[in-house]
Amino acid sequence: MTATKQELYNTIDLIPDSVAKELLNYADYLTSKYIEKTMPDRLIIKD
Repeated sequence: MTATKQELYNTIDLIPDSVAKELLNYADYLTSKYIEKTMPDRLIIKD
């Protein structure tokens, strides 16, 4: 684990659980949006 990730986890441990959960959900959302934007069009399932 990188020092940056460890620092992030340590910071999350210091905040209330409800806020930490929201932050982690937002981080997951940002990750999925980044993946969607960088993924080739042929791999995206469209409605």
